[in-house]
Amino acid sequence: MAHFAETLKKHNIELKKKEIETLQINVGYNCNLHCSHCHVDAGINRNESISKKVLDDCLKFIKNLNKKIDVDITGGAPENCMFLSKFIEDARKLKNVNRIILRSNLAILENKKEAYRSF
Repeated sequence: MAHFAETLKKHNIELKKKEIETLQINVGYNCNLHCSHCHVDAGINRNESISKKVLDDCLKFIKNLNKKIDVDITGGAPENCMFLSKFIEDARKLKNVNRIILRSNLAILENKKEAYRSF
């Protein structure tokens, strides 16, 4: 099988990096649902979760950018991440964050309505 770079060269395509517009952060694979179409195979039996240190590193990375970006938070169900609320609060304070996108299945919010009302 041809390597990616070889295929690009064969078709005379140059790979160019663009400026960062969106930082997508997958905070874990735990989810209250287990959808057959889930691209990360998230579910109630998955317990992998992002660490507070990695989220803090994401905040530092964003803060050091010289442009505004969107922060796109996904996961299994991102609301299951124990550091999510604090991360969102801190990200909202950064001047170079355009918007924060929280990809949710919404079913989980039925039990957490008050926690996310201010967002």
